[in-house]
Amino acid sequence: MQESRSESTAILCERIERPSPGATFEDHVDYLLRCRRMAERYAIARIKEMAESPIECIAALYLWDWSSGDNRVRLFLQKQIGKYRVDFAVEYGDVKIVIECDGHEFHEKTKEQAARDKKRDRYLASQGYTVLRYTGSEIVKNPAQIIDDIMPLIDPDIAELLREE
Repeated sequence: MQESRSESTAILCERIERPSPGATFEDHVDYLLRCRRMAERYAIARIKEMAESPIECIAALYLWDWSSGDNRVRLFLQKQIGKYRVDFAVEYGDVKIVIECDGHEFHEKTKEQAARDKKRDRYLASQGYTVLRYTGSEIVKNPAQIIDDIMPLIDPDIAELLREE
């Protein structure tokens, strides 16, 4: 899902008639809003296509919404890291985060599955990633928690503000 937001929006906006010379401010606002709506529809379609479960779709919507306004954030869906494919990877400068959406049937149902997840987490940590895991229930109940957990990792000032509350 990582493609330049400005490139994909520009390509999508080519389909929409641009305001004519001498157009009003409102005409330009309308054009930009139509471009944004088209980009959002495209992103939602890509999320549905790439996500492997309903809980990943929900997490992806929140992650995309959060990251779409900041070109410094690189969001990847189903990224390959070494021999592992992760649900999401977020990169922000030197900060690298993996987000895993753990459905009950695939994670920690057995001791072997739990051991595989822990081995995988250790490998990802050795590659510089912080791993955040969420159960399907956590994502359905409060998907915004993912963003709340990411923010202090990428911005120490936010971490300090949260400690003061």
